[in-house]
Amino acid sequence: MRYNENDGEEINGKIVINKIIDDNPIFEVSCIVIGNISAEEIKANYDLVVVGNIEASKIEVSGNFSCLGNCYLEEIAVQGSCLINGYLSVEEGFIGDSLNAHEICLESLEVKGTIVCSNFECNSDVQCDKYVLIAEGLTGTGSLTSYMTICGEYSMLEKTNGVFIADSLEIEKNNDIYSEQKTEDIELIIEKAKKHKASVFIEELKDFINENEEYTSEYKALKRIMSLKNSNSIPSIKTYVEIIDLINRKYKIINNTKIFLNIKKLYSSYTYDDINHSVMKIISEKDFAKILYILTFKGQYFAKDIQELILETIYTYVGIEEDIFKKSDTK
Repeated sequence: MRYNENDGEEINGKIVINKIIDDNPIFEVSCIVIGNISAEEIKANYDLVVVGNIEASKIEVSGNFSCLGNCYLEEIAVQGSCLINGYLSVEEGFIGDSLNAHEICLESLEVKGTIVCSNFECNSDVQCDKYVLIAEGLTGTGSLTSYMTICGEYSMLEKTNGVFIADSLEIEKNNDIYSEQKTEDIELIIEKAKKHKASVFIEELKDFINENEEYTSEYKALKRIMSLKNSNSIPSIKTYVEIIDLINRKYKIINNTKIFLNIKKLYSSYTYDDINHSVMKIISEKDFAKILYILTFKGQYFAKDIQELILETIYTYVGIEEDIFKKSDTK
């Protein structure tokens, strides 16, 4: 059955259809479908949004495709971007732009843009022209080829062309778990921090972590902040991204120290123009991976316009043409 503007209510340029009971629906306009779809073959000539789950042998979308549930497919062909709010299972297919899903299980797939997900299971041959960003882990028995792959926690896939793990990039996760027995010692350290200069405090902290390794990250963070104490401008975009990440972590000892609060106030005050006029120093592949990971999975720390500016800047620097603002034509 063919669906067009006569089969639903128009909202913001898209036709909202409440129910699909056809095995081979063809959407001739940009549509939002409310409810689950179970079909043999689904075809959309423009953008398609499904507010529900999808089970189909094949889906073909000429524009952008979004599913706000789980998506189980044998074959997929999307010319634009693909956004899956839940689980995506695909045996083969092609995506002309980026793929973003919560969890992914792929057999054979070619993605012309980027892949961003929480967990990724790769069981055959997956090719991604740009980068793959995985918040947690990469598993499977297949092979993954990409410009760059970055995992937050682990990679158990043997056949890749190289994977960065967040730990190797010195990207830390917030950790609020501290031993109750150490509380008195921590409070003593904080009191000393209020009375002494930062240089004295860092030595006190260094002595403390010799016996308590869980505070090593606080020592490293404080040293990084101290290196910027005489700076009234942004040394580089890389530094800006690293410090924004750092000042949003939940440290137990250093968060309320004067030098930490001063740097937090300074870096929180920088505007789009400040970032735009900052220096783009030479960055390594590892630096690029670190910046990309932070901007993707800790993007809430950055104003949207600043986040997009930095992404565009680093893409241009390394020679990637990333159309992050591109939108497919709709009808």
